[in-house]
Formats: sequence, C-alpha cells, structure tokens
Amino acid sequence: MQKELADRAIEVLARSMSEGISPRTPATIRVFMGHARTFLDRVGDTTPGEQEVMDWIAYCRRTRKAVSYQNLGFFAVKALYLANGWPWPSSLSRGPRSPQPYELQARGMPVEEIKRLISWAKRSGSPQDRFYLALSTTYGLRREEMKRMNPEDIRPGPPLDLLLIKTGKHGRARWHEIPGEIKPLIAVYTPSPVSLSTLSNLLVRMCHLAKVDCYGWHGIRRTLANVLEPELGEINLTSFMRWSTSGRMGARYTLSSRSEREVDQKAFGANIFLREWAA
Repeated sequence: MQKELADRAIEVLARSMSEGISPRTPATIRVFMGHARTFLDRVGDTTPGEQEVMDWIAYCRRTRKAVSYQNLGFFAVKALYLANGWPWPSSLSRGPRSPQPYELQARGMPVEEIKRLISWAKRSGSPQDRFYLALSTTYGLRREEMKRMNPEDIRPGPPLDLLLIKTGKHGRARWHEIPGEIKPLIAVYTPSPVSLSTLSNLLVRMCHLAKVDCYGWHGIRRTLANVLEPELGEINLTSFMRWSTSGRMGARYTLSSRSEREVDQKAFGANIFLREWAA
C-alpha cells in the first residue's frame, strides 16, 4: 500500500475511534495507530485482505511476540479493517489465547535427539518401532491416536495413500496423505489397538536403546509443531496437528479437503524428520 494511502487509512482509524458513542482516549488511539502502522509497513504495496491478516498473525507468533502484544495488535488491526471497510476474515472472532499451564510445562524433545532415535530405529528397530516412530515424527500423533489405530485406517492408493487419524482431546478425525519417505514402513506393519502404557513403554525402550533422553510421545509432537509452524502458520498448523479449533486463534476457520492435501504437502516439505527417514 502506498504511503499516502496508508496514512489516509490510519487517519480514518483515528477518526472512527475518536467519534461515536464511546470514543477512545487519545493514548489508546495512539497505541492503535502504532500497531496499524506496523501492520501496514509489513503489508507493503499489497492491498490489505484476509491473507495479509493471517500472515501478520503468523509473523507475530514466529517472532515470539508476547500474547498481550499480539492481542492488542489483533484488535488494532481489526479496528483498522472495519474503519476502512476492508474484508475482515470471518474466522477470526478472537485474539490469541495465553498458553495453558500444562503447555508451559510441556517440553519438546531436542531435534538432534529425535534424529538419533530415527537413526537407531532404521538400524535396529522392529517393524512396530519404526511404524509408530515414523507416524509420530510425521504427524505428531498423540498416544490416544496411536491407541485407536487399526488396519482400516490405512487406505492404499491410487490416487493417494491415506491414513485416518482418529483424534482425542476434542480434536477432529482427519485423513492425511502418507508421504513416500515412510510408505515402506507403514506397509510392513499391521496396527491393532494397544494400551496407553504399552505405547509409553515402547518409546521408553527405544530411547534407552538409542541412548537418548525420553520426553514422551508428546515431546516429539511439540517439537514437530515448532518445526512446522514457521512454514504452515497458525491456521494450517491447527489443521495438520488436528487441534481443536474451539480454543485456538481462527476458531471457526475450516479448510476444504483439497486445502488439507495442500497443507499435508507443505508440511512434508518442511518436515526435517522425513529427510532422516529417507537418508
């Protein structure tokens, strides 16, 4: 957006905030104008639209902006859009949420240790070891999702090899494409329902034999999410990781089945662990 147009858009924002039934204080207006200016500077010559909002939110998260900063910027940019009559994404009904206590306590498994675990599994692991570790490092499976897996959840192509992940924790079931790097590992093992303790013990044994610290299956999931987020952004990461949308930013944003295939491809391209399986 050209500078004069950006200046005019911010003037419209300031005027809309100073008028009406509940005018904002000059200090609040100045803060909103500052966030609006930062946003428009990032937009550049592009006309602000829905994608620019999504990209800006992803940028704030990627640069580790505080949640309070993200929330204030969220409402400032929303006010800018509404004041200027620009289309605001209907999916964004709320600002970023603060991390829950259990999320702050959770630890991701270091990337290099996950790579060492994959290397051990390729050399010495059983078909069961490789099956579950490949799925974990590709899709970030929860234990509950592994527990529910059965042969009917694997659908060979053509046109695509697909895997159904039936999620827990109020997420949604989702068909994922199976990337070529792990297809041979999926083909040689037939899953059946197992207990949560069996799955935990499986990973503890693998980590012990690979001589790496064990962070649990969720430690791998958390690290995978951190690896993928810069490439996917918040909305697409929510789809790929099968998070519940009720409590996350972009709460009611629904992707089409075609978009999910595109998200899978984007995630596979950014997944450094798939390269370890292929090596």
